[in-house]
Amino acid sequence: MEVLGGDALRYFLLREIPFGQDGGFSFDALVQRYNGDLANGYGNLVSRVVNMVHKYFGGVVPEAGEETDAEKALRESAVRTIAVYGPAFDELNFSEALKALWTLVAETDGYLTANAPWKKPAERSDADHAQLQARVLATAGEAIRVITALAYPILPESTARVWRQLGQGEISEVAKNKFLTDLAWGGLKAGTKFGEPAPLFPRAEKDAVERMQNIENENNKTVIEAAGGKSAAPAAATASPSVAPTAPSVGTDALAKGTLTPTTVGPVDAAAPVATTKVDAVPAALESARLSTTLAAAPAGAPLTPAAEGAAESHTITFDDFVKVDLRVAQILVAERIPKADKLLRLEVDLGYEKRQILAGIAQYYEPEKLIGRKIVIVANLAPRKMRGLESNGMLLAASLPTDGAPVLAGFLEEVPLGARLK
Repeated sequence: MEVLGGDALRYFLLREIPFGQDGGFSFDALVQRYNGDLANGYGNLVSRVVNMVHKYFGGVVPEAGEETDAEKALRESAVRTIAVYGPAFDELNFSEALKALWTLVAETDGYLTANAPWKKPAERSDADHAQLQARVLATAGEAIRVITALAYPILPESTARVWRQLGQGEISEVAKNKFLTDLAWGGLKAGTKFGEPAPLFPRAEKDAVERMQNIENENNKTVIEAAGGKSAAPAAATASPSVAPTAPSVGTDALAKGTLTPTTVGPVDAAAPVATTKVDAVPAALESARLSTTLAAAPAGAPLTPAAEGAAESHTITFDDFVKVDLRVAQILVAERIPKADKLLRLEVDLGYEKRQILAGIAQYYEPEKLIGRKIVIVANLAPRKMRGLESNGMLLAASLPTDGAPVLAGFLEEVPLGARLK
């Protein structure tokens, strides 16, 4: 709590562990959920919208104008979220309630990215672009108001700051009038003056886990000394920050009762991806589009790791370097060859929250028509690049066969929602 705050801990426990049941906790998992859902998700969304309203409209909410299909879809999604969130919350099913709410966060972020109010195409007039900016920012601002109201019981301190940034006053005062029971779309009025933008969830740096572990060790030492025992074992004080100590599982009922202590930690699969985007329908199982390739068998007795002499040089990166790469699940909607480009295929992929074009040098190894509907992994935050007069917005992930260097696209055996992030 001293490092990430009480809101982050409360959100993690209620999102990760079904209320009243046992579950796992680790500092690594807490930081990943904090950065993924709060810093990069909700916090980043609020920052983008509030800053753009200040930049383009002097901090005053503009008239949204007539809604298009995109605004209608987001409005209907928000209404559905309100309808689902209330009953789930009343039944103490906080995990499902928050999952539904963060789907709305992802959809709002996708809506903002798809309409890109910060980007004016050359063919769009200034007047048309101003109308788009007003419509998109007013709609996104209203979605944030709904998200903030629903998240208030879980994130009271953070949502209070957002509520003030949205020009809505003090959320605690509004909550006294049971506004959550009457929450509806359309509460953010044109002409509302936004407050000054301010950081909401600063991204946790790579030393956050180590800092929390050190605080944990000091707390344990203090408790032992207060009880008249010996100081904590040196091994505990020097525990690796990337491995959480093993202890009894945490139950979310402990959070409600106020009995949670810094030592209630247990193992958790911190590497599991966190799906915060909407789930799209998945087509029937597809036959692999991979052209036949025969793999050479490894020689008998071959070592599991390369010999030190002549082995490829290993380059390590930090965790902070890794999280900069945004790996997402996408589905191929269109695959076609590019004239006069023997190696390139033009793909259109669906990320759940947006569609984009990617050029891939796999034409020699994959038949385009057999790629349609296939789920793949892409680097979603790669800078755009032009090839053959076409812009590519992303990169596919593939393994390279040791025999001929042929690519094999990364995929999944299980059902995975579009847009889910790989961690």
